[in-house]
Amino acid sequence: MNAVFIRADPHDVNQPVLQAAQASCSAFDQLLLLCWNHKGLPLPKSEVADAATIERFGFVLSSGILRDVIGVICYQTWVLRHLLGLRPQLVQAFDFSSLVPAVVARLLTGCIVVYDVRDPLSIYSGFRPAIEWLAGWIDRFLMGFCCGFVLPKEASKTRLGGWARSKRPTVAIENTCCDVLQHIEAMKFDDIPPRRSGKDAGGRSKKVRIACVGRPGCSNEARRLIESGKAAQAGLELWLTCDPGPASQDKQPKAADNIKLWPRCSRNKALALMWAADIVAIPHDNNAPANQAVGPDVLYESLMLGTPVLVREGAEQSELVRREELGYVVNYNHPQELKDVLKSLGNTRKHDQMRRRCRRYFLQNLTLADELDKYGRFYRSLIDRQPIPNGNQRT
Repeated sequence: MNAVFIRADPHDVNQPVLQAAQASCSAFDQLLLLCWNHKGLPLPKSEVADAATIERFGFVLSSGILRDVIGVICYQTWVLRHLLGLRPQLVQAFDFSSLVPAVVARLLTGCIVVYDVRDPLSIYSGFRPAIEWLAGWIDRFLMGFCCGFVLPKEASKTRLGGWARSKRPTVAIENTCCDVLQHIEAMKFDDIPPRRSGKDAGGRSKKVRIACVGRPGCSNEARRLIESGKAAQAGLELWLTCDPGPASQDKQPKAADNIKLWPRCSRNKALALMWAADIVAIPHDNNAPANQAVGPDVLYESLMLGTPVLVREGAEQSELVRREELGYVVNYNHPQELKDVLKSLGNTRKHDQMRRRCRRYFLQNLTLADELDKYGRFYRSLIDRQPIPNGNQRT
């Protein structure tokens, strides 16, 4: 059997595609990843990685609504052309924009369609209430053509609406990540300094490096971190890879003595920043509807890299971080708390112990083995339930 995974982003922008690709190695003969490099990152149009072929659509989006609409239509047409030409047995869509051509392909070829509802249209687009209702209705209408669903957690079944009561296969997959520590350790970037440890000359005499690799949905929390960082300027250096503010340029963060920016940052480079940093801030705003659907990938990635985390008091992850001593919990509105963290990070022995504790916690509690096994059982149940159309038989 052949499978095609579709995402309207770089395929490695977060964990779902990477997890599914790794799990599908034993379930499918061939795997094609169709993705959209809409930010114009320096990525090849086509490559082979981890036994999967990756094809990238290169239309770059801008702040103009008309160009964005045209871009979505062109992307969906590009995806549909691939699906009709390849006629795969299974298509897995990882967002609403990708679900549309997947459903059309199912109607025309009878392929199995899986919808990863971790990115539902109605909670990500910031619509007004009336339009949000319509968007949610369209989303759930298209769900009716899907053969199975992937959820971020069992409680997320409510996102399926009435389809939650159907007998279609569903699986809840944690957002934990692949263990790529050795790969990241071996990578070198000219603009990223090497990782420091307690053995370095001078210890922690230099500024503490705090990496922030959040996403637009976390913008309010990221801005609070920046303001708190300015108040403690003498002791820290903020590394930002995200857009922590509104789209208008006058409100964007500016590079300064204690703020360094990495725009258009690939996932590998973001992971390298997190690995080289002394601590990773997780500006996860639990009040944002999109963030209520799934926990932050950055938490899993930081622990995988052995880098402690900095979370906001009251955040969903704060109890875990405090209980397992995986980092620090602060109130961004109280700069003195951040200064106390900087002082604590000056204790090189304590910090190196915390690094090892983070890595050990990941290996003992968050590895992919169980999640990949869930995926394997899920794919097998789909294949057993859905007959393969004659035009899609494997030769």
